[in-house]
Amino acid sequence: VAAVFKRKKALFVVPLKSIAEERHADFRTRYAGLGIRIAISTSDRKEYDADLERGRFDIGILVYEKFNQLLVKNIDLLASVDLLLVDEVQMISEPERGWCLELALLKVLNSGYQPQIIALSAVLSDAVLLAQWLGCRLLEDHYRPVELRQGVLWNGQLRYREFNGRN
Repeated sequence: VAAVFKRKKALFVVPLKSIAEERHADFRTRYAGLGIRIAISTSDRKEYDADLERGRFDIGILVYEKFNQLLVKNIDLLASVDLLLVDEVQMISEPERGWCLELALLKVLNSGYQPQIIALSAVLSDAVLLAQWLGCRLLEDHYRPVELRQGVLWNGQLRYREFNGRN
């Protein structure tokens, strides 16, 4: 929203259609009443594709593949993008789809435009290296707002460890 108030755009890039749909619904509820145009693009949601290509949006929510396609069609769209938020950035190391995210990020990094990049991950193994590659400053927080439990079910008994409380 801060980018929008600077008369710029924000892109929120996610790996899954379900996450894109959640963010789209959430952002529309929060910000559409303020006149902020929220666009979504997934393989199932193409109704905003032309608006995204022409820059007729304020916040764009795209899955990785659609983001990569958008940059192929109009790399100069990045001139009006103030913020690029990449969710689940650890997917960059996935053999099946990581190449697409890596390619899109390379396009951003080599475009000559400089949107602020925020890359989010709860499970990234080599965050320092990725931050250096992106030219970003690494910020780490080990608190999880939703408790994560890791456990084993054995002989009908569940034993688990809580991430936040370490119980």
